Amino acid sequence: MVGPLAVPGNYQLRLKVADQVLSAELKVVSAPNQAFSNEELGAGLAFALQVRDAITDLTKTVHRLQSTQHQLKERNQLLAENAQAQGLIEASNGLIRRLGDLEARLHNPKARISYDVLAMKGGAQLYSRLAPLLLWINQGDTPPTQGAKEVFKSQAAELERYKKELGELIGTDLRALNQEADRSNLPVIYVQPN
Repeated sequence: MVGPLAVPGNYQLRLKVADQVLSAELKVVSAPNQAFSNEELGAGLAFALQVRDAITDLTKTVHRLQSTQHQLKERNQLLAENAQAQGLIEASNGLIRRLGDLEARLHNPKARISYDVLAMKGGAQLYSRLAPLLLWINQGDTPPTQGAKEVFKSQAAELERYKKELGELIGTDLRALNQEADRSNLPVIYVQPN
C-alpha cells in the first residue's frame, strides 16, 4: 500500500545500511494546479496517519487475540488425556469461541480473497472498512472531507469497544481460567501486554 503524500517542504532523507549512513536533501513542491494550502494538506497528512495508526492498533489487537486463542487450543491438546483437566478444557473452549466471535468482528478471518468479505454473512468487518478508508485518503490530493472524518470517528470508537472487550475477556475470563489451572498445577496462559 502506498502511504500518504508528503506536505510540500524541505526534507532530509537518510539511508542506513550496517554502519554506513547516506543522507540527501529533498525539496517537495506543490503541484502547479494545487488549490490547497500546506496547512490544509498537513491536516490531511495528520488524518491519514491517524487512520494508519488505527489499522496498526487493530492488527496488534488481532495478533494478541490470536496468540491467546492459540495458546488455549495448544493447552487443551496437551491436557486432552488428563481427566482432571476436563473442566478447564471445557471452560477454555468457551473462551476460544468468544475470542473467535470477537475476531470475526475485527476482521474477516475466513476470507481468502478480498471480495470474499462482500459475500460473507455480516459483510465487511472493521479492518475491511478501515483499510479502504486509508486507501481513499492516500489517493486523494485534497484535505479529508467531514464525511471521512465522521466515518473514521465511528470506526475508531468501534475499535476501542473491541479492544475493551478483549481486555475484559483476558482480564476476567482468562484470569479465572489461569487461577483454576494454577490451583490444579496445570499450565497457565501468558498474554502479551497491550
